[in-house]
Amino acid sequence: MVYVVKVKAKDANETIKYLKEKKFVNNEYKISKNDNYVFIPIIDKFNNKNEILDKFIVKNIELDKIEKSPKSLSDALKKINPNLTDEKYTKSYDQIGDIAIIDIDKDMIKYEKEIGMAILNSNKSVKTVFRKSKKVSGMLRLRGLSHIGGEYKTKTLHKEYGLSIVVDVENTYFSPRLATEHNRIANKIKEHSEILDLFCSLAPFGFHIANDKNCHIDCIDINPIAIEMVKESLIKNKLVGSLNPICIDASEFLLKNNKKYDYIIMNHPSGAFDFLERVETKFEKGTTIFYYDFVKIKNYEKNIKEKLKTINFDIENIHIVRQSSPSEYHICIEGKLN
Repeated sequence: MVYVVKVKAKDANETIKYLKEKKFVNNEYKISKNDNYVFIPIIDKFNNKNEILDKFIVKNIELDKIEKSPKSLSDALKKINPNLTDEKYTKSYDQIGDIAIIDIDKDMIKYEKEIGMAILNSNKSVKTVFRKSKKVSGMLRLRGLSHIGGEYKTKTLHKEYGLSIVVDVENTYFSPRLATEHNRIANKIKEHSEILDLFCSLAPFGFHIANDKNCHIDCIDINPIAIEMVKESLIKNKLVGSLNPICIDASEFLLKNNKKYDYIIMNHPSGAFDFLERVETKFEKGTTIFYYDFVKIKNYEKNIKEKLKTINFDIENIHIVRQSSPSEYHICIEGKLN
């Protein structure tokens, strides 16, 4: 039972406004109505105030409580199944546009539908939930996904630093965790530069650079779906610079192309090293390289310098992008060909 103010329907809006201004409304319950009257829930401690009793008819009736959205994934899980907690699997998930992707421990996969529902209930901007079924792998850097909640779709529009990036989460590589890195590199690029993004995927580096600098970026990737996504993204953004998306194998491009570049971005941590020697022999001294790799955390600087000792490459900075696993860093090595 809850105390309510009973008013005629025609007076309801004005009464609600008055009660809200006085902070008398009980927000835990739904406003109810019938053909003639509206019943506005009020806070119990105000039910004997003359200000209320003199102005309105006060009743004590049953009302439905407002179902509030859970504030966290943990709260949502406990509401769906009190025995579930979010301590048994990764607490965070990646959100790409309106698609969420979560990594779930093997012993929790039996609860994947409940976890999917909990994400949808706790984050209203999410419309689709996948769990990772396989790690990122292969030449195209694709991950396995299993649909566990919401609408089934793989394509979405992701916003990053004011940019609109079209993403197919199943058929292209994209990580929202690299947004800061995309922007960091863009801030290092000088105006009117020529840039080669050698393994561009959806070209987030290129879009960040061209967003506010008058530069030209050749965006190379072997994945035709990724290149089509880049072309779609170009339509959705007003850029200062220009992007040229090209679907071609990096080896073939390096063999055929004789263009000079001021900067080369090599963001393929598991595969870029195989191309580094060809880049070194192909391009002029002084060309700036942003080369990405995975390296063991222990003695990471010593280890990466040892790995690159046969390459004519002056290392200027080793930047930790993120910790990609308990024992591994994702790093960016910045320097110039010599």
